[in-house]
Amino acid sequence: MTGEAPRAEFEGDIARLIDAVYPDPEQFLTAEAFSRAHHDDIASLKLDEIDAERILARMRWSLVIHRRQEPSAWLVERIARLDEAAAARRRQSVRR
Repeated sequence: MTGEAPRAEFEGDIARLIDAVYPDPEQFLTAEAFSRAHHDDIASLKLDEIDAERILARMRWSLVIHRRQEPSAWLVERIARLDEAAAARRRQSVRR
């Protein structure tokens, strides 16, 4: 026995968890989802919140790539915007 079945089940559990925790926003569901869909919420996030979300976004991106799918345009842009915001916040903190 190679242990592949438990590993595949574990990976499936992780995939479902990531999908549940970090989905693309349904922009018309709530005002918060609309703000997130348009990345307007990033300005109000603290650096540690941005860094935490960057990890989640990259985990989701990795999962999508692992499934041999294309990441959504929203996810690709979200990662870029989070990276830009984190870099800008770090530059600001160095200047102080």
